Amino acid sequence: MTPNYIQKVLRDHALNAGMRSEQSYLPTTKEEAENFKPHNWVMQATGQLATTIASMDTLIKSALEKINHDPLAAKDILVRALPSVVKLEQVQVEKDSNGYWTHDDLPFWESSTADEIDCWLMNQGLMLYKDYLQEGSDLYQSYYNKGENNISSWEPECHVQSAFLISIHETDSGPVAWFAIPLTTHEGS
Repeated sequence: MTPNYIQKVLRDHALNAGMRSEQSYLPTTKEEAENFKPHNWVMQATGQLATTIASMDTLIKSALEKINHDPLAAKDILVRALPSVVKLEQVQVEKDSNGYWTHDDLPFWESSTADEIDCWLMNQGLMLYKDYLQEGSDLYQSYYNKGENNISSWEPECHVQSAFLISIHETDSGPVAWFAIPLTTHEGS
């Protein structure tokens, strides 16, 4: 699938969704759909999905050609067609002595953009929720005013029941906790 074709499919689906809902982001007319620009992470995720589908399609055709005379080879081909993604799941959190922790299966994102991180999580069937130190709390005062980097007493929160913690780390603007929320969750946050 070409990028132009992917964009056309996204525009068509966005128009259909826009006509059924009152989302201000989505187009509601054909003219608006022609000028519709999806978020970068949507384009990236759709492009990755299209590439995966094309690869799977080729492997499935190859397996079907072999299935009658070499079923084991066909099985091996079909296994290769399955996406080989490490699925991010909830694990036991074991903070270091300063209160920081990162999920072992989370990629190292030193220079990634927010869109790239969102895209990776979406491919995992997840979305990101961030929690920050509560302004005015003793821990906040210690961290920002006294320069203490020990946040081990912090218990970050996400009010979505199925969310799970994937990282507590420092950023240029201070500590942040990341929670992963399954996209199938329909609870408010």
